[in-house]
Amino acid sequence: MLDRRRRPVDLVIRLKVDDEALLKRVAGRFAESGRPDDNPESFKVRLVAYNDQTAPLLPYYQLHNKLVEVDGMGSIEQVAEAIDAAIDGPRV
Repeated sequence: MLDRRRRPVDLVIRLKVDDEALLKRVAGRFAESGRPDDNPESFKVRLVAYNDQTAPLLPYYQLHNKLVEVDGMGSIEQVAEAIDAAIDGPRV
């Protein structure tokens, strides 16, 4: 799809996170806000989709030196800084 649009992938940023910690966060937000689209069951479905459809592409991008992994469990500021550094960093 990107080739048809002549938009090559320059960089892939993977936020490394702990699935169980994220599930607890989602459950807490759901308990507080009750948003129907932000609940533990929806999160589990999205996580399965990510693992089945997206995660298998990571080795390809790593092989082509386009994958940068960022610790997604830090504070918002830490994660944002790491993403900015990845975007601004040198390309191989």
